[in-house]
Amino acid sequence: MATKAFSKSALKNDQRVVGRPTPDEDLDAVLAERAATKENEIALIRDRLGTSASGLVTRAADVLVEARGAKLQGDDWTSFRDSVSLAARFETLDEQLSKMQKRFSSQAKVVKEPRVYSSKSPNSFYRDVALIASPGVDFATRQRAEQNLERYGAELDAAVRDRTREGKRALRCLRERGRRAVPENQVVRPGMPESRALSTGGGATATATSGASSFVPPYWAFKETVLWRGIHRTVADQCQSLPLPPAGMSVILPSFSSTDSTSLQTEGAAVAELDPSTGLPAGTLVTATGQLTLSQQGFDRAGGSGGQFDLACQRQLQQQLDESIEKYVVGQIINSAAAVAGQAAFTVAGLYTDLAKGREVLTDTAGTRLRPTCLFTTSDLYSYVSRQVDSSGRPIVTPQWAPGYPIEAGDSPAKWSRFTGHVMPGSVLWYTADAIPASSSNTQLIISSPDESVALFEGEPILSVFPETAASSLEVLLNLRAYVLAVIRYPNGSAVITGNAYPTSAV
Repeated sequence: MATKAFSKSALKNDQRVVGRPTPDEDLDAVLAERAATKENEIALIRDRLGTSASGLVTRAADVLVEARGAKLQGDDWTSFRDSVSLAARFETLDEQLSKMQKRFSSQAKVVKEPRVYSSKSPNSFYRDVALIASPGVDFATRQRAEQNLERYGAELDAAVRDRTREGKRALRCLRERGRRAVPENQVVRPGMPESRALSTGGGATATATSGASSFVPPYWAFKETVLWRGIHRTVADQCQSLPLPPAGMSVILPSFSSTDSTSLQTEGAAVAELDPSTGLPAGTLVTATGQLTLSQQGFDRAGGSGGQFDLACQRQLQQQLDESIEKYVVGQIINSAAAVAGQAAFTVAGLYTDLAKGREVLTDTAGTRLRPTCLFTTSDLYSYVSRQVDSSGRPIVTPQWAPGYPIEAGDSPAKWSRFTGHVMPGSVLWYTADAIPASSSNTQLIISSPDESVALFEGEPILSVFPETAASSLEVLLNLRAYVLAVIRYPNGSAVITGNAYPTSAV
């Protein structure tokens, strides 16, 4: 049965998996409903087969009764034989359908078993982790939190044994925590974070206006939480994505730094030979982090919202983590890229000239010779360029038709969410990337082939809850971190254009 419509790619990008409860339970509910539907459909088919088989048996018996013990011949024998044969076949089909029905019934029961943490669960993973680490929590509350975490650990343990998608993710998370190989039979214990914590912080305020309004408690709509939206992850999503190795603080990529020798051989002459030089481009591991501060009031009131509270926290933390990774990748590219001196004053013709110079760095440099695929600029520069018009008021730089969105089937929507729709000369796609820093008072333009020139190694994000000792601030601190490493495979696989033609004030 095809389930493509219910795959992870159908979920919103800001609900990506980060090593804790996920919204997969919505998929589980759909699969459970389908399994129950199949079970009912098979029951209906078996009922019809039973009725038909009963009718066939009756028909065969009627033939025998009418024959009054005489030998069956001709049409009577044919009718008797066919009725008995079909009845027997229906009985065999019923046995096979019975096995199928039991299998679907089993699947429905397993899938329908409620998860301890889900988007529809009243339990909150974050709240339970903090409760078992918080002093002063009453015994019953702490015990419930520990029981929830034990159940969740058992669920993940089963997922690891069954090698499900969730189980494989749990193993990756464990490897990131320990930086070592993790046996597949190791029990997952999500209730044991590296740094436990409950802290303190400000909260919502109530203002009495009129009547008894100050006595009406607010409702915390965690499902509709408004995120603080920072810099989008644009450049990092265009790089070659690779899994982080299980150990080590750096990654080395063997490379050829010069060419060998090939030529046309004349009969009887020596073969040309030249040993190429080699290099070891490497990158050093860095830690990208995102931290979320929750008010104690919101934390205390999150118990009823459970999984919705977790998803809100997850989306905010992931956004901050993505911003850190984006800034790191952009910095690595700029530090190693070839520099191109841009125009002294802005004109659209000068812009196209500078872009051509940038493309030539990639296409003409020996040993690199990559086809540039992306132009990255800040949103402000894009806005400035796209509003330039000719003497008749027509835009000079206009969007170009692109074959579909996303352009390549199978790409995530995130990869194309900052594509402007402009296809520049050389089939270079224009993206906005607001992590690009200014150079003095000018902005910078990046021409690149990131999928070939940058190898981005990323580990599974790790959740930690840190204690806060300032009791007066009433805040809970949640931290998400990931180990990241970008290796520049081709320094001249990117070119950075700077010049007075592109001041940051041009907005």
